[in-house]
Order: sequence, then C-alpha cells, then structure tokens
Amino acid sequence: MKHLTYSNKSMLVGDIAADLMVEYAATLAHKRDGDTVSLNVINADGNEAEAIFLLDTGAPLMAETVNSSLPEPGNAEAEAYMRGQIMERSDPSPAASQDQETSSAYEHFDFDTAAPVEID
Repeated sequence: MKHLTYSNKSMLVGDIAADLMVEYAATLAHKRDGDTVSLNVINADGNEAEAIFLLDTGAPLMAETVNSSLPEPGNAEAEAYMRGQIMERSDPSPAASQDQETSSAYEHFDFDTAAPVEID
C-alpha cells in the first residue's frame, strides 16, 4: 500500500493505483492537459472513501510506500482507465515513428528498377 498525498491530504491506496496516478499525472503534465480520476481510498480517519483528483500540469501529487496490514481498496476500473489514457496520450515509440517514416519514404518506389515512381 502507499500513501497518496495530494495537496495537504494523504490517503492510502493500492500500490498499482498510486503508481498509475503519478505516471498519469506526469503524462498529462507533459501534454499540458488535465483530467479527473476517482479512486477508492482509505482516508486519514481509517475510513473507506471515494476521492476525486484533478490532475493537470501543476498537480501536487506524491506517492510514498507504507507498511500497512489493511486490505487495499479496489480500483481495477480506475487503473484500467489510467492505463488506457497513458497509452493513448503517450508519444509513439521511436521504432514505430521510424517504421512510419521508412514506409512512407518507400511508398512510391519501384524496387525492381531501383527508381522512384512519379506520382501524377
């Protein structure tokens, strides 16, 4: 479990949810974008709660490991959402970009004659 600190509030969430929140916040900051994410948490009073986070370029977010015997709150749906958003908003890998550039460079090339093909 991890303490997820946002502004001056700290709450407990599962390791995966905390790590994804930080990664998603970094992705949004890189893209200069924002979003809201709702997580099931254990608040400072030890009660289960739902917390809604505004993530944007200046989101004051930190995750910190903690020893706790409490069960992690379930956040499978939020975790899947954040994974999808991170993938959707991430830049393509350098290999994928290079493949696209290579394929477009040879799109109009006659490999039998080793000459460019003129396009009307």
